[in-house]
Amino acid sequence: MRIAVDGYELHGGFTGVGRYLRSLLKNLLKASRENSYTLFLREPLATPWENETLETRVLSPSRGGYTLWQNQRLRPALDPKLFDLFWSPNYNLPLSPPLPSLLTVHDVSWKALPEDYTFRDRILRDLKSRLSFPKARKIFTDSSHGRGEILRFYPSLPPEKVYPVPLGIEESFHPASAEEVTLFRRRYNLKASRVLGFLGTFFPRRHVGALISVLPAVRRECDVELLLVGRNADPSLTPEVLSSSGVRWIDRLDEAELNSFYSTLSLFLYPSSYEGFGFPPMEALCCGTPPLLLSGSSLEEYLTGCSLFLEEAQPEKISRMILDYLDHEEDRKRSLLSRWNLMRPCFTWERTAKEYLPLLAP
Repeated sequence: MRIAVDGYELHGGFTGVGRYLRSLLKNLLKASRENSYTLFLREPLATPWENETLETRVLSPSRGGYTLWQNQRLRPALDPKLFDLFWSPNYNLPLSPPLPSLLTVHDVSWKALPEDYTFRDRILRDLKSRLSFPKARKIFTDSSHGRGEILRFYPSLPPEKVYPVPLGIEESFHPASAEEVTLFRRRYNLKASRVLGFLGTFFPRRHVGALISVLPAVRRECDVELLLVGRNADPSLTPEVLSSSGVRWIDRLDEAELNSFYSTLSLFLYPSSYEGFGFPPMEALCCGTPPLLLSGSSLEEYLTGCSLFLEEAQPEKISRMILDYLDHEEDRKRSLLSRWNLMRPCFTWERTAKEYLPLLAP
């Protein structure tokens, strides 16, 4: 099978979609030589992938962003004489794809939580979805919860063409050494005896404001700081709020720093109301730090038993759960991580690639 792949998201930082495509495609290349892949890019990869069944092609950027690039640059390159199949990893297809097409939809958050989006962005995403979903021969998503959400908001889709496949976590995630943690603390001037942390885009659904609001109550009981890593997309989080006492905000970390970040924390805070899969909580567990999560999303589907769960992001309940955990940190951590170690083999990219392989067909 000759498969053309939309690689637009492999540039511009470590987005969830970019990391998904990079990890999955590399493992598909290892798993089988029966398929050949052509990866269409908007600029050359910083580190080329060497594989005899992978070709990369760079298409010139479009001034209008991704949608225009996909239609003006990518679509004309999808020659049916050269390819059997087209795969887009980011929920939308060109307007009239000339090949049988596969589509990955990680979530439909613009429908489930419209308050996270501007009116214009919400309408555009919904329009693209209504145009793309019916054209796809198959739709892949990251969880059974995600499949249910797609069918809930787009009920005209045949259920049999939506396939849930759990994703993997890179084997590079592991506890950092004591020396690496010390260097990380020094680099970011973390002086409290304990550090709580969050990593991800600050969407309203992730309740970063609630985490900041509980910090004074937690600090009255123990010596702790809150380290926030990510881009701010929540209008309520003003510079004054993000510079509150005990809060440190870093807009991004290098990928090489992630193990040190997670290993520095006593508890990883990720009270998100909605996630298609959610890499950060699993990455934290791989680095020896349990997460605090909200019930009701795919995170509950995968991480029950090895994480702390709250029903809602109510500040008093968050602070109570944090303090209860910190009071019994060693015992609680040991119990949660022992369960995660039993579950960890279920979340490898090798396993994900093996589940995808038979689905990569018209």
